[in-house]
Amino acid sequence: DRMRSYVYNSVLLSVGISILLMVASALLCRPILGWMQTPEEIMSPAYAYLLCTFLSIPVKLLLNVLLSILRALGDSRTPFVILLSMVVGCVIAARSLLHTCELQGVMACRANVRHMDTLLGSGIPMGLQFSITAIGSIMLQSSNNGLGTVCVAAFTTAMRSKACFICEFENMGVALATYCGQNRGAARAAADPLQAIHFLDRIRYGILSSLGMLLVYCAFCVTVLWPFSWDITAWFVGYGQTDILAHSQHFMRVTSLCYPVLGVLVIFRYSLQSIGFTKVAMMSGVNELLARTLVSVFLVPAFGFAGVCWGDPAAWMAADLFLVPTFVLVLRGMRRKALARVG
Repeated sequence: DRMRSYVYNSVLLSVGISILLMVASALLCRPILGWMQTPEEIMSPAYAYLLCTFLSIPVKLLLNVLLSILRALGDSRTPFVILLSMVVGCVIAARSLLHTCELQGVMACRANVRHMDTLLGSGIPMGLQFSITAIGSIMLQSSNNGLGTVCVAAFTTAMRSKACFICEFENMGVALATYCGQNRGAARAAADPLQAIHFLDRIRYGILSSLGMLLVYCAFCVTVLWPFSWDITAWFVGYGQTDILAHSQHFMRVTSLCYPVLGVLVIFRYSLQSIGFTKVAMMSGVNELLARTLVSVFLVPAFGFAGVCWGDPAAWMAADLFLVPTFVLVLRGMRRKALARVG
């Protein structure tokens, strides 16, 4: 019953918050592009694209909430099938959830302020973390925009290509978050302290296994991006744009070598969030912001687009320096408490 109430209230919150975000961001769309030093010759298409993106916020946020609920209930196949479009996906996800036995009667639930407060207590730090990270990315984009349209095109193309390759990291992080959250919950509910320790150890084994899988995937990315990054960019802009091709190739090669650093970031951040330390995980976003700010202020003016290429890797490294030791200390602390119960 509590789970149904939390599901119902999470949907209510997502609808309300997404409408506020959509209206505010749509109104600020053109000023945002101005703050980012967007070249005037590409202002009109950039405005049209950004406005459409902002108007889709309610559907995107609702879809993410529905898919997260499905995954939390153990259904990872339906979210995979739903990758058609956001609107169609919301309909399919809602139908799937309404027919899930654990959620029968969810529509009979009512708004619950206490449950909303709990959801916001976990969600706001995570949202702030992503917002802080996004601010750093905007600052880097702004510095790159000042370098001219060639660098804008190269950066945008390389980022699109990067998004295709790093989606595996995010998916692994989501899977690990569910895994760690379930084991953390089982450890809390265990009456036997030794059983609680067993579930905590499973978290550690899951993280080590995930790191091994991601390292293999990182090796695959390097073997693809180093020899073929020129051709991948050409799919977007054609082989005649040699300046764009050269800049984009440099960006993709540099970042691909640092994908293991990104893999570590995703694994430890999602793991910290899933075991209840969302506020602690948020601090890694501050490190990312600081790193991207330093790159934007010092490296980009000094080295041009070569400095832009190190914006993301620097941010990933700064986050890892905080996340890895923090997670180790947190897990040790939970294990120490469980051992004290044995004594």
